Amino acid sequence: MAIDKNNRNALTRYYSGKFGDQFVLKVTRSGNSMLTKYADRSGVVLSVTQKARNRLFREAVAYAKALIADPVRRKELLLRLSKNKKTRTQSAYNAAIRQYMKENSPKVKLKKIAKILQNYLDTFTVSERQLEAVSYMLNDELMTNALYQEINKVSKPTATRDLKEMVGKGIIQATGRGAGAKYSLIPLPGEVGE
Repeated sequence: MAIDKNNRNALTRYYSGKFGDQFVLKVTRSGNSMLTKYADRSGVVLSVTQKARNRLFREAVAYAKALIADPVRRKELLLRLSKNKKTRTQSAYNAAIRQYMKENSPKVKLKKIAKILQNYLDTFTVSERQLEAVSYMLNDELMTNALYQEINKVSKPTATRDLKEMVGKGIIQATGRGAGAKYSLIPLPGEVGE
């Protein structure tokens, strides 16, 4: 890694980026230029947590782009940012990403799920297995009979019986029939749009 601390070199002074797949020219926060080896990430295997964080960031970027594209929402955000000394110089795009990440952080999501789960417990009489299925579906996932069997380590007849009971109680709704049936949660009153 080579660093040009004076940044006098005409080649590196105003430029940054990669040169083929060999070198990367970076400008540090202090304004220095740095030449580094190109990082080969082709063999990197991401963990489940890293994939979830990447997905969350992709969603945040999409949210920020949509917000910036809407002139009314953008103006409201810029007005809100200008009222606070700490956020006056922040761009609307970065503020939107930060807002989305904060509102959808794993901690906040877990708190919301715990609250909704408690509401289901207060409203319905469910077994531990059924509660496990509700918890799974609260993460915006669809349930199948095979998945219910896998999560709860039960037989197919037990899974079928439990799922039918949940449909009968109005906890979940079925889409499709037979082995291809998929189940989703029916939102409790007052929790739609949360």
